[in-house]
Amino acid sequence: MENQKEAIITQESRYHLWLIPVLLWAIALTMTTAYYYSATKNKVYDYYKESYNFVAADLKKNIEKELVSGFKLYGLSKAQQIIKSSLSLSSHISNVSLYSLEAMQVIFSTKEDNIGARLRHDWLKDGEQFVFNDANSAQIITPITNVLGEHVGGLLLDYNFAPATKVVNEALSSILKEAVVYFTFGIGIFLIIYYLFFSYNLIEITRPAIEKLRSVNKFTLGKPALGLLLNAIIICGGGYLFNCDLEAKYSGNMTPIVNDRGKMLSLWSARKIESMVNLNIPFSVIGDVEDLFNMLMQNNSEISYILVTDNVGHVIYKAGDPAKAFTEKDGKTILVEGYNNLTEQVRRNATEGVGWVQLGLHIDGLIGGKK
Repeated sequence: MENQKEAIITQESRYHLWLIPVLLWAIALTMTTAYYYSATKNKVYDYYKESYNFVAADLKKNIEKELVSGFKLYGLSKAQQIIKSSLSLSSHISNVSLYSLEAMQVIFSTKEDNIGARLRHDWLKDGEQFVFNDANSAQIITPITNVLGEHVGGLLLDYNFAPATKVVNEALSSILKEAVVYFTFGIGIFLIIYYLFFSYNLIEITRPAIEKLRSVNKFTLGKPALGLLLNAIIICGGGYLFNCDLEAKYSGNMTPIVNDRGKMLSLWSARKIESMVNLNIPFSVIGDVEDLFNMLMQNNSEISYILVTDNVGHVIYKAGDPAKAFTEKDGKTILVEGYNNLTEQVRRNATEGVGWVQLGLHIDGLIGGKK
């Protein structure tokens, strides 16, 4: 009787030992899932916010540049043209409104909008930028300053955040599905190990197979220590594979976002050159372009290089090192895996093509480091 009781207690303790790897497996999957969901969510929203702030800052700079000539904000005839040019940089801007503190009214808005109802004049006078967010939209309010440093108005930009939210939700769904598959598979493996190494009371249908295994194997099955070792191997190996799968999913989720931002920056670069070309400055002697591009690269770690070429491919300006992004294969120059080359044509007076801007993105470097 005492031996039977001892066996029952031992069996219960072994059952508890089997539960330990199950709990560790669940914790490992949960922590990895939470990490990659958080990394994806933060990076997606950061990228969208950085893009929005970039457009807002560029628009603010272009309007303030016109005020240097002494124009009043409410008399700025180029406001509509400047705003429409900035709108083309991002398809996610739903509205831009320009408000004058001097005239106490909206000067220009891309849609009917009572911007005054959403502004407090002390915000603009203090020179601070305010951002309001909900699940699917964001509003950036930034002040406009004249040449004397006086706050004369403000810009309000409405952004559609729904694409970012959609990417995050799709990422969460795919990560959870992967976690369920791995958890189910792990539980199945742990059950097999339990019956082989921990259980005294094997069900009759499996006993003959287990006895056969015991007779042909050199090691003695049924030892908890060996079972725990196998469980540890399963947890470590399975956790590593799960991490690799989620790394690939993270890369897949982020690549379109990085490319979308790269397209915006290449278009912005082409516009900057076009503004010089339209002043009848020869394309081959445009100044300060390299400094502009170096600044762009410093603020955007995904950019590997920026090239400006003429129509026949001769390099006129270069920032960064494009050599790392290309290699020779079968007599052809191709992109190295993990890089993307975006091109945007430079036009004079919006019609005549005079050259190209090529912007290289090192996607693997950015995503792998989760910068």
